[in-house]
Amino acid sequence: MPFEAMSPYDFEALIAEVATMVDGHREARLYGRSGRADDGRDVIATDDGMTYFAYQCKRVAQFDGAALRRAVTAFEVRQPFVVTSFIVVVACIVDAKDIETDLIELRAARSGLDIQVRDGWDLSRSLREFPTVVETAFGPAIRRDFCNEEASSTAPSSGPMTATVAEGGISIQAGRDINGAMHFGQSSGR
Repeated sequence: MPFEAMSPYDFEALIAEVATMVDGHREARLYGRSGRADDGRDVIATDDGMTYFAYQCKRVAQFDGAALRRAVTAFEVRQPFVVTSFIVVVACIVDAKDIETDLIELRAARSGLDIQVRDGWDLSRSLREFPTVVETAFGPAIRRDFCNEEASSTAPSSGPMTATVAEGGISIQAGRDINGAMHFGQSSGR
């Protein structure tokens, strides 16, 4: 999937959609605003309002054990609420040998925290089962090519859809460009 072609904001919005549609969480929200400290969390999700999952989104060309350690360290600096799973989602494909030792050590040192890494390959594989999400994020041509099926008439064709960011009452507007690709914008609800 062409994750590298997405803006950082669009990639985060896609991961919020993945948190609910693919991972099955009841709700997910973008956490914070672009350009502001986010405590190592770009998306937060919950099933019951008491157990939280944090997603750190990294649209990078490469990712290794040192980058994973930096992500976990940034996440641990401030804990505004309890998180049981920390999922680092990276746009690139990660070679397991580049992170596995670090991932094992980080998990062993943090027994109360489930640390996961999902790379571009895993994310693409997961999205293949959700063609409407693919079409919403990338347009009907990508859905047709990637999911091996025709574009859906049930995917939103135009017009805004909204969600609320966890901080600051920001409204997220989503719409399509002339090629059918989804683009996101934000505005203050005040």
